[in-house]
Amino acid sequence: MASTTTIPVTLNHTSYPHILDNILQNSPWECFLAWRTSSHEIRDRLDTHLSRHLIVTPRQGNVEALSVTIPSSRRHPAFANWDDGENIDEERAMALKHIREIVKDTKVVDLCEAVPYESFVPVAMALKDVPMVRLRRNPQQHPFTEMKAKTRVVFTELLGQHPVTGVPIPPSASIGLVPHPVEKLVVNIRYDPGHPLLHRGHIALFEPRPPASLQQVVVKISASRQVAASDDQLAYAAFGMGGWLNHLATWIMALPADTAVTIVDIDEFDPQCNGLSEMPMSKAELEEAVREIFIQATWQLHGDLIEEQVGQLVDMTLDFKTADEYRESLGSDEQFDLETTEIAVERPHPIFWDNTDMWQVSDDPTAADWM
Repeated sequence: MASTTTIPVTLNHTSYPHILDNILQNSPWECFLAWRTSSHEIRDRLDTHLSRHLIVTPRQGNVEALSVTIPSSRRHPAFANWDDGENIDEERAMALKHIREIVKDTKVVDLCEAVPYESFVPVAMALKDVPMVRLRRNPQQHPFTEMKAKTRVVFTELLGQHPVTGVPIPPSASIGLVPHPVEKLVVNIRYDPGHPLLHRGHIALFEPRPPASLQQVVVKISASRQVAASDDQLAYAAFGMGGWLNHLATWIMALPADTAVTIVDIDEFDPQCNGLSEMPMSKAELEEAVREIFIQATWQLHGDLIEEQVGQLVDMTLDFKTADEYRESLGSDEQFDLETTEIAVERPHPIFWDNTDMWQVSDDPTAADWM
């Protein structure tokens, strides 16, 4: 009887690549972290998978250190020896070398709050080719021109309260820097229609001369009422000021004439609370009133143009869309969500690196819900 020879078979990421996706979708976080240590090949593949969308925040209690997480608020394991801010230079150098390899396919980076500049610059250099950067909470704190994203998304809010006394002050919001080579800028502006000084609100514009690369600007407006509008506030509507929209219109109309401008959900702009009209307005009336704001902004910038030319310039530049219409124009629900939906920022789960080279996590009933 002829003898049989058993040929060893190794199941790994190269033999059965679909195994990775199943494990990533169904495994508890603890199992994933343990599996990650089984080989360098698996570690690299998993870390690359997790790096598709990175969220960067300052570490709680340590303004010089970073916390890099994924959208579920879990800390990205590859950044452990970098973002703790306590490791020796050799460990950080090794971590950065690994980071450079796994972020080559990163699609989106969120920068939240005041990310420490010195700590993040080496990582930003590794992410210089990321397609989209999203600025959240405090846009003016994020210069990071090292990141050459062509799409820049800003989430900002008109806030107006004295930090000490709590007394209302004219609300302001910021867009932050718009560096070259940004081609598309999406600005999500949220405001409180009940703020008593909303008619004096303004947008802080830190880039008076936008880059020549900018081709498209999208402004999405959303109202989040915290307090009821007062009679005094509505009385200011007689001035027809338009509040913060004037600042934004002046900045936009300074862009090259071929820059496309889309305002999404203009019906969220309350004409009475923003000092634009004494009476409610229909959507068509509101669009015409906003168009007039842009015309006045254009007059300030191009006093040599005749009235007909100014109107043509605004009509060529400005477009209004509902959220559904804008979603349809993008052709992708995922892209729409990335441009208009801000992921809630949570402090990372308490994960730490110990001497056994294994990740430890707290007992969490939602441990499997990490992607």
